[in-house]
Amino acid sequence: AISSHFEHSPDEAFEGLIERLDALAATGQRLLLGIDEMERQKGLPLKIIAFESLLRTAQQQKTNLNVTLVQVGVKARMYTPAVEEDIEAVRGEVREALQRLAADFPDSVIYAEVPTISLAQRMQLWRRAEVALFLPIREGLNTYPLEAVYARRDAAAALVVLSEFASSARVLNGALRVNPWNYVEVRDTLKRALEMEPGERAARRERDLDFICNTTASAWGEQFVLDLQAVSAHQEPDDQWEPLGFGLAGFRRAGWRSDFSPLDTTEVLSAYRRARRRAIFLDWGGTIVPLENTFTSSLIAYYRDQLPQGVRQSIEELAADPRNLVMVLSGQERPLMDSAFAGVENLSLAAEHGYFYRLSSLPGVRRLNNGAWQQLVEGFDLSWKETALAVIEAYTARTNASQIHNKGSAIVWKFDDVDPDFGQMQAKELQDHLQGVLTQHNVLVSMGKGYLEVRPAGINKGAIVDHIVSQLYSQAGGVDFVLCIGDDSADEYMFQALEARFAPGKATAGAAPALFTAVVGRKPSAARYYLNDPDEVLELCQSLRLHSTRANRNHSTSDLQRLSKGNRRSRSESADQYAFHGYAASLGQGQSRAQAPLFDRSPSAGATPLGPASFPPSP
Repeated sequence: AISSHFEHSPDEAFEGLIERLDALAATGQRLLLGIDEMERQKGLPLKIIAFESLLRTAQQQKTNLNVTLVQVGVKARMYTPAVEEDIEAVRGEVREALQRLAADFPDSVIYAEVPTISLAQRMQLWRRAEVALFLPIREGLNTYPLEAVYARRDAAAALVVLSEFASSARVLNGALRVNPWNYVEVRDTLKRALEMEPGERAARRERDLDFICNTTASAWGEQFVLDLQAVSAHQEPDDQWEPLGFGLAGFRRAGWRSDFSPLDTTEVLSAYRRARRRAIFLDWGGTIVPLENTFTSSLIAYYRDQLPQGVRQSIEELAADPRNLVMVLSGQERPLMDSAFAGVENLSLAAEHGYFYRLSSLPGVRRLNNGAWQQLVEGFDLSWKETALAVIEAYTARTNASQIHNKGSAIVWKFDDVDPDFGQMQAKELQDHLQGVLTQHNVLVSMGKGYLEVRPAGINKGAIVDHIVSQLYSQAGGVDFVLCIGDDSADEYMFQALEARFAPGKATAGAAPALFTAVVGRKPSAARYYLNDPDEVLELCQSLRLHSTRANRNHSTSDLQRLSKGNRRSRSESADQYAFHGYAASLGQGQSRAQAPLFDRSPSAGATPLGPASFPPSP
């Protein structure tokens, strides 16, 4: 139905349109609204085609959507007689599509044409729409989508379905983004929007509403003037910085070694069986637990209180093996790690990239109680955080959906919910800015998957892994199997530290261990091997877990007999003074349980730490 034409009175046409929309709403009809200029780039025919597909699909499925598309066509904003021919062509295409739609679905579309429409009129329309639909194939600045969000700030939340080519697609992170050329995707997204739960609708609105209210035109103008004033017209050229490649982002060539290959599970299992002292270092997010990249999941906290059952079971049984040291490392804070891994006995943890760590056990030196959190290095100067926060807060204000996490030793700027291209651009600029203002401080500004982090230099996962390996050699007699798996740039420090420590020709106490460093995803890395995804990491851990479980079950009795031979102990001795899981050995006299090594008290050997030869062979 054509409600008005350019030649009719705009006010009369608008009043009639409002009355009709109110009447439809009173009958329970749901409204999809689009307000667009009559330009070919606005994608009006594509919108009608996608809506027609939605209705036909509902008809085939015998469902009643109770939905009406309201499309308002506005005379081109930069109208001149030269574009009249193009407007007429667009109008013809739209009316042809409407006639086809009306033949099968009468009264499913309300179409109105007006020469102009004021902000007040647009806001009245936005408040009546449940979904605002914009499908431009290319456009400049358009604030209509922002108006649609703001108009229902104090009413039931509406949704914005937005073309990925729209100018506001980078800042409206609560919108449902679509490819306007893919009518099936648009159809499915419209159906999803109509069926979406009120809670998710409200969450999406809040994401955008805060940005719209705080990032006003006046605030942007004031900040722009301040930025101009901060730039000196007589700035001397800086020979220390040189742009490379294309634009500001820089062009870099990256590759990997010819011996970079998939991790051979058979080889790992073989080395694992032979080993008597094993160290397993695992990253958390993106390695043992997959990262969730879909937009819907970002509305929910990624680091959940409960680990997936398969992951938890594998880690529990690996950590329960007295031959193993198992450590999970993360950039997250201690409370999050304590919550997620609560109840996993004998598991060591490293939080904030190793700034804090909790060592629960060493191979052959089983601690009966989980250790307390320790700090890797004492006395770090954190005065830089005030300066860094001021800079990061400025970027947060101009980057919608970004967040600041102020941790004990570091500051993290998260941009994983920001438009990928815009977020990466802002993060790179922020990284350069921070490196400039923090030159006098001993800090590192690094970028990972969806985050930028500022932390003390020298504190990284490589430092904590090297520290733990040193303890293995000083307190447990060394290590003969090391497995280290990570997925992003923060984990590269682990790979580098282990490869450097156990490099051929490097002096170590005894033979070098079987070392396996693996990155998740085939990409340039300091690791020797790669695994394709977290599912392969879990499969590997489950294979190792099954071996540990089988080994403990098959050898517990014989181990007990062998280690007890020639060593008659008094029945009155406390049972908790002995090793567990079948390895019966007493704790060192005069030493605490947390520090005492496991001893072989055979008459000939005396009290010496249990070495590789003292362990029973693995199957």
